[in-house]
Amino acid sequence: MWYSYYFKKFAMIKTSQEYWVDDLGMTFFADGDIGDQNHAGVIIDQILYSHDIDPTIENVDAMTNEELLERGLSQEELNYVRGNLDPRDYGMKYLGWARIVGTTAQVYTISPRILSNLASGWYDIFGEEAMNLTYTIEVGPPGQSVVYEDIPWEVIDSEDISQLYAYSEVKRR
Repeated sequence: MWYSYYFKKFAMIKTSQEYWVDDLGMTFFADGDIGDQNHAGVIIDQILYSHDIDPTIENVDAMTNEELLERGLSQEELNYVRGNLDPRDYGMKYLGWARIVGTTAQVYTISPRILSNLASGWYDIFGEEAMNLTYTIEVGPPGQSVVYEDIPWEVIDSEDISQLYAYSEVKRR
């Protein structure tokens, strides 16, 4: 009995934690309430690293905008780094990453590869319990997304995006 109680407690904690799933299906913990970085921080670091700026060594906050532009950041990337634009959008749109909060994912587009990455990511997060859960996927930019709800594991794992329509808010109207 005690095992079942603690397993359920652990599973409930997992459903509220935040992760990124990258374009290869690897998960990155991104819950700033528990760990060192939140979703935005992980993406800001990715932008900086892509321009050979190591935020663990260099104090980016002390650098001027001009210095960052000289180091190769575009004006748009600078806006994400400085918080003028939401870095999470950059991660989804330009890196092709999925933002995960428990059993909900936000992605910019959907494809068989993205479904495969989500299946890998959720399996990393939940282990075998992933096969017993249902999922929500929000596809598209914020405010313009299509939401697919109560998707069983079998649909996610199948990588068949045509099966998602049955779970979309569009069909339910």
